[in-house]
Amino acid sequence: MNQIRTLLLLATLTASLLWAGHALGGQASLVFALLFAGLMTFGVRWFSDKTALPAYGLREISPDRRSRSARQAQTGWKA
Repeated sequence: MNQIRTLLLLATLTASLLWAGHALGGQASLVFALLFAGLMTFGVRWFSDKTALPAYGLREISPDRRSRSARQAQTGWKA
């Protein structure tokens, strides 16, 4: 469900940019708005992990904790 909501949000934002580009400058601005929307969508997807994780207060764990965490996940948190 979240993927559908994200898709609809990005589609709405893209349509808004295209409408504004066409309204402000016609066909040439419409193409520029399409390129800008594509660049923004790519940036959102590329940097989503770098923005979402700190928003929840998460940070990278050290290598020694990483193996302990993997063992705990495999054994049901009994390690």
